[in-house]
Amino acid sequence: MQRMKRWQQAAAAEDLGTDIRYNSNAIVNLETTNNAAHEALAASIRYNSNALLAAAEDLGTDIRYNSNAIVILDTNVRHNSNALVYHTRNLSSMIEQTFRTNSNALLYNFRVNSNALLFGDRINSNTAAYNTRINSTAINRLTDRFNALFGAPEEDILTPDYHLVGDYWLDEDHQMNIDVDCQFDGRGHTIWFLRDMGNLLRIGDNATVTFTNVVLKDFDDAAIQLGENAQVIFGDGTVIELANSQRMRRDWTFAGDVRVQGFGNVLSLAGSLKGHSYCTIGILSPGTLTIDDVVLDGIQDNNLRCIGDNATLTVKNSDVLLSSDYTFTAGTLNIEQDVMIKGPYTFGYETDKQSTIAKHSMLFFDMGTCFSYAPSIADRDLIAMEDTTSKLFLNGCDVCSTATGLRLTGGSLILDHRNRFNAQGSSLSEAIAFGNGIDERLDLQIMPGATIDVVAGVLDYAIENEPD
Repeated sequence: MQRMKRWQQAAAAEDLGTDIRYNSNAIVNLETTNNAAHEALAASIRYNSNALLAAAEDLGTDIRYNSNAIVILDTNVRHNSNALVYHTRNLSSMIEQTFRTNSNALLYNFRVNSNALLFGDRINSNTAAYNTRINSTAINRLTDRFNALFGAPEEDILTPDYHLVGDYWLDEDHQMNIDVDCQFDGRGHTIWFLRDMGNLLRIGDNATVTFTNVVLKDFDDAAIQLGENAQVIFGDGTVIELANSQRMRRDWTFAGDVRVQGFGNVLSLAGSLKGHSYCTIGILSPGTLTIDDVVLDGIQDNNLRCIGDNATLTVKNSDVLLSSDYTFTAGTLNIEQDVMIKGPYTFGYETDKQSTIAKHSMLFFDMGTCFSYAPSIADRDLIAMEDTTSKLFLNGCDVCSTATGLRLTGGSLILDHRNRFNAQGSSLSEAIAFGNGIDERLDLQIMPGATIDVVAGVLDYAIENEPD
């Protein structure tokens, strides 16, 4: 009986199918001996499994159909995926082509624009650098001006050595006081003077102040107030720039290499605060003073002079107006560009140093003046001309010489109107000579209507090898 049951159970397990066998090892491998509980469980599993199979059979139809649908869907997916792939391929081709085209355009534009950008950057950077430089200069000057305007109303200098750290402005609210002997080094900076304002720079009693390496901008002599026995010396590297025409109030002393820049203004040496008839300009040895583009008025006696034989006066592009007879007694006189000497008085050359008319320059004596050559040594060749572009123009004046005589060579002599020659010597060696008869000829130009009158002495025409 038990053997029959085991066979039936095996047949039922066979019907359950492979899945149950694999999935229900516990059922297949049931215990050989079962109790009543085991029998009941087996029956329940068998009935439930049959129900499951029956349900599975009905479900299988749906599963089969649905699986076919899935298969059909797979075909659609395949077709759609082909379309998608095709579309993607076409789109990707279009995208690639568009990107390639646009990227080329982008690269082209970038290259062109980058060049423009680089060009613009270069131009703008240069502009920015230029503007920065200009503005920085303006800012620096504005800063200096701000410091002058809003600093101390007066600068009191009590040290013997003083130097500027920047430009300095003097006006009605800002003055400078120097009460001790002082070496004032401008270090290339500028002191600006407010125009038409006096007593901006005050020098204390018995103090001597020497300015060096400084530009005195818009300078007016009235801007300096000197104490008792005080003195100002314009030393090496000083440049005086005149703001306007003016009359000197005191003597000016120069040492070193100094320049007065006039811009065509008149500097009159006539009159002073002390009641003298004139002021003086003196150049200490071995200094050099250059007077450039100035109308020098009130020149007389020896009030424009070199103090010592090693001093030099250079007159450049200026007029010298004689107010009385004048003598140049020491040092060297150099003429640059056009220099005119005017006035019905005598310009006496008495130094024993040679003076020079530079190339492309002219010394002009106007009507009524007298050029007197009377050096302290017996040398008649102290007026030198560098070449034929160096000119001595006698425009209706007198030329006088001592027994030493005068010889003009190497340049050009131009005569116009009536010129009178008066030599005190009685021989050729004491004569007024045109040329030396040997190697240094003189280019003589006699203007139409000009005359030469030999009032006294000998006039030696010693020009050899005259130009055609």
